[in-house]
Amino acid sequence: MKKVVLLVLPILFFVFLPSFASAETISVDTIWSPSDGEHIIDSSFSVMASTTLTIMPGTIIKAKSTWYGGPSIYGKLVAHGTSESPIIFTSQNGDVGGWQGLYFKQGSEGDLALDLTPPETQITLTGKKYKEGEFKKEALINFTATDNDSGVLGTWYSINNNDFQKYTKPFIIEGEGLNNLRYYSVDKAGNNEEIKKKEIIIRKFYKYLRKLE
Repeated sequence: MKKVVLLVLPILFFVFLPSFASAETISVDTIWSPSDGEHIIDSSFSVMASTTLTIMPGTIIKAKSTWYGGPSIYGKLVAHGTSESPIIFTSQNGDVGGWQGLYFKQGSEGDLALDLTPPETQITLTGKKYKEGEFKKEALINFTATDNDSGVLGTWYSINNNDFQKYTKPFIIEGEGLNNLRYYSVDKAGNNEEIKKKEIIIRKFYKYLRKLE
């Protein structure tokens, strides 16, 4: 009975390990896909001349800290992501600026679908208003962000200069008087939308003040 346990445990250990595919030099035509697991590269990574590396939508490539001059492309790199399944290049530790990017050498070729356009965020305000446009009691805020290339990563907002927080569902602003709302979205390629601003005025006691005039 003990022998059976010893044989089964190693099998379970390897089955449940995360899949990480490391890569150094690619010298034959190769296809990377999401089913491979995350591909880990460093400064020694290269695609050799007369060789094509095709990266399928949904693939994640993580780079260790790299220095100027590598990773290098001498052959051809094909990478076409979609809004539903973007191709993600990022640092292994998630640090901004943690790697220097890919270097396309003389004679290389890149067939890339690049996303350089930030997302666009629309705001919808719902609530009862006075004729002047001010809200009587509260305003329900809803954001809708769109991005036709890599897709939307998320939307963030701030009320009255407080810290930005990630938007997850519609919320209510009910503070009396002027409320300053700032918001923006980020796409999966890392493009940040310029911060937008909206003034929202709540006048809960307005009708009582009108009666006193």
